[in-house]
Amino acid sequence: METNFIGTIHLSNNETLSKYEFCKIVAKFFEYSDNKIKRGSIKDVNLKARRPLNTTLSNKLSTKILNTKLITLKEYLNEYET
Repeated sequence: METNFIGTIHLSNNETLSKYEFCKIVAKFFEYSDNKIKRGSIKDVNLKARRPLNTTLSNKLSTKILNTKLITLKEYLNEYET
């Protein structure tokens, strides 16, 4: 693949997942118990600096530059398994 792009490309998948959802999927894949994974919110933590509630990453630029469709986390884990 050839491109004139110079810089850093941040990759993400095509689905929006919370950290909670991400951990649940990974735990299930590796057959770990998920009973210690708890749902939470940044609003419940007393941090010195404010943090955004939505920290999702758009993959529009990377998809365009790489000219490819990025797969979901579950698709990646299924490929990893084989």
